[in-house]
Amino acid sequence: MSGPADNRGVNTRALEDLFHKAESRRTEWRDTITVSLLEVYNEEIRDLLNDNRTDEKLEVKIGPNGNHVPGLVSIAVDNIEAVLNLIAMADRNRSSATTNMNEHSSRSHMILTATVVSEFIPTGMITRGKLNLVDLAGSERINKSGATGQALKEAQNINKSLSALGDVIAARAAKQ
Repeated sequence: MSGPADNRGVNTRALEDLFHKAESRRTEWRDTITVSLLEVYNEEIRDLLNDNRTDEKLEVKIGPNGNHVPGLVSIAVDNIEAVLNLIAMADRNRSSATTNMNEHSSRSHMILTATVVSEFIPTGMITRGKLNLVDLAGSERINKSGATGQALKEAQNINKSLSALGDVIAARAAKQ
């Protein structure tokens, strides 16, 4: 989803477009962009930008500006390079393991949320938006990956959540 520097992935290209748009309208709009990164690991939310992790349980809540995770670190960014640095930090903090199928197998789903608060300078009107970019862990065939113990539990949770996502997509497609 991120891709190498010479061939950026869809998530990185979407963020680049966001910064280009903010720059192109700078004379009329003042955009403030913040980024948070979390992982869903074994059905728990973990803050990937907090090096001082605690046992505090993070949960999605509904607030006046939509869904959010209270206590999640959110950092103001001015350009794509700042976001790439945060993604690199998140990658270092993200749960991964070695399996028979992959030397660096992510064991979680990662969600980058870019929150944009925009002020229309002539009137002072404020608008808000969020862009959620997701990097899903891949489904795993247990017999091929050789997962046992903790890795087996991780694989089961990954497969369960991907199956649930498929059910949601199918239900939405059927207008249910």
